Amino acid sequence: MTHFINGDLSELTILENLEDLTLSDDITLERRLALSINSGWFPKLQSLALDNVLIDTLSYSSTNQIKYLRLNNVVINYFDVSALNNLETLDITFTNITNLDLSLNTEIKDLTIGWTEIEYFDLSNNSKLIKLSLIENKTVQPNFELTNHPELKTVTYRNQSLEKLTIHLPKLETIWLDKNKLSKVDFSHSPELSQLSLSDNLISHINLDANLKLNRVFLTENPLTDETKRYLKTLNWIKELKY
Repeated sequence: MTHFINGDLSELTILENLEDLTLSDDITLERRLALSINSGWFPKLQSLALDNVLIDTLSYSSTNQIKYLRLNNVVINYFDVSALNNLETLDITFTNITNLDLSLNTEIKDLTIGWTEIEYFDLSNNSKLIKLSLIENKTVQPNFELTNHPELKTVTYRNQSLEKLTIHLPKLETIWLDKNKLSKVDFSHSPELSQLSLSDNLISHINLDANLKLNRVFLTENPLTDETKRYLKTLNWIKELKY
């Protein structure tokens, strides 16, 4: 792995065999880095990580072999990943990105997006997802659907003002939905579910009869009815249950 600290690319030449590249600046973000990535520089590049940098331009040219891309604490003028059709892992946190089109990134398996300005997510074309994490984005999307993701095992969707979640995830094992506005949930199509967190929502009733593999459930800070509380006490297969 090659590291260029403080955004200094002055000694950079063509690196035909470079597969992993990390560019990082100090956390004060005092400098601006004009960055262009193209196949002439890094014909074998598979992993690109950008940390604590201000970026004018970021272009990938024909470097569509990139499988891993991370942007952490990045300010960027324009961001487009449509050319990265082999991308498998995308990790974006603490950036000023407002829009993200992943319709052409059909190979994505691991997606993390947190603390961004993105208001809307459409993951209908990302059917190979295994892990999904959406945390504290500026989302104004009250309804969210995950029904075309047969391999998805882990979902985190926290603090996003979510009101309705529609899922059909046969391999789902873990889901964290804290700090939303959910009043109803249905996990009957997720028999493998073992961990569930719905703390700080608007849940009054819940049915977990189809989820016999559950061992951890968190329902604190919800307006559960007395009937629901009595029902929860009968779920003796759940080892850790808090409400």
